[in-house]
Amino acid sequence: MLRPKTMISTALVLAVVVRAQIDLPVGKDLDPYLFPSVDTLYLLEEGLDSLPAPTSPDFVSKIRKRTEDPTISSVRVDTANRVLHYASRSVGSLKRTDGVVSGTETSYPSPAAGVDYTRWLFDAQGRRVSQIFGTRSGGFEFGSDTISYDWSRSGCPDEFWADTKREWTVDAQGHCSRGTIYAKSGDTWSEVGVVDQLVWDGNKLAAAIELEIDGSTVDTVAKDIYSHDGDGNWAKVDRFSKTGSGVWRLDARSINEWDGGKFAKGLDTEYDRAGNVVWSLQLSTVPPSTSSARNRSLSRGGLEARVVGAEAVFANPQVGEAQVRITDLQGRTVAEFAVPSLGKVSWSGARGGIWLWRASSSEHGAAAGRLVLR
Repeated sequence: MLRPKTMISTALVLAVVVRAQIDLPVGKDLDPYLFPSVDTLYLLEEGLDSLPAPTSPDFVSKIRKRTEDPTISSVRVDTANRVLHYASRSVGSLKRTDGVVSGTETSYPSPAAGVDYTRWLFDAQGRRVSQIFGTRSGGFEFGSDTISYDWSRSGCPDEFWADTKREWTVDAQGHCSRGTIYAKSGDTWSEVGVVDQLVWDGNKLAAAIELEIDGSTVDTVAKDIYSHDGDGNWAKVDRFSKTGSGVWRLDARSINEWDGGKFAKGLDTEYDRAGNVVWSLQLSTVPPSTSSARNRSLSRGGLEARVVGAEAVFANPQVGEAQVRITDLQGRTVAEFAVPSLGKVSWSGARGGIWLWRASSSEHGAAAGRLVLR
């Protein structure tokens, strides 16, 4: 679920780590960004896939790819707009040894999906020297890979993954500062012209910047800007990339909420070039059955409106059809539809914002509520 930008990626560190465009190393004051302060997170990933024309042979194959994926819990195809909506629910957990994170696991509702895992190995000084990641199923581990860490310089180890490495320098305070990426050919390591730069504000990470270097030309092509709340907790990261015309575009955003210094919930969103949400990841410390109750709006007439991801779901538990009208805050109608007797209707006709709804039925009268869509 991470969207790796650099040639070195922490890959299957699983969704219980910092969600960033530029991968963070292991080092001084970085653990708060790499691991949450809780041991279990409930995850809901939702995304969109564009589809070819229904007459194309790839139309069915792209749908089948999602429907046959055991990690995907639901698929909805919008043929008219050639869009596939998918959702994946999972549970992420941290494994700790003597109070130190020694691994992670992500499990899915379907046993066929197996369990994605990471496992950390340590040296005699308690430093992380390797990370092994893959999938476990039926008592077997497969698809595993390893990232190794070389602590020849104290404070921030160099990272090795296959024929790629990221070699770090540290600043005067001992923080990871500049990571230069190399590729190996035979026995020779050569720079590839990509450098990751971390910017610190005291002991807080302020930014991660990706530079492309071609001779004397240095170009900043991506940046993650970190924000913290009044208690110093990491509260937000905005991820930007530079377009061909040199304009910075917001690609993604992560927002975290904290309760008493502990992570409470988070929301990641990714955007297309027009600024529309095309992917989201909700993280919560409580199961969905508990957290979703906070997003419900129950009417006296029995109609229930509940926000699920980027959609509003209207459920009619009564006998008799209910007519629903949705308006913006200025009272302008944006949608009208009927919710059948004992039935449900999903609405996702608007991107983000606050919307008002009113429902009426001859059997149960009128009801109203408010929707907050992200």
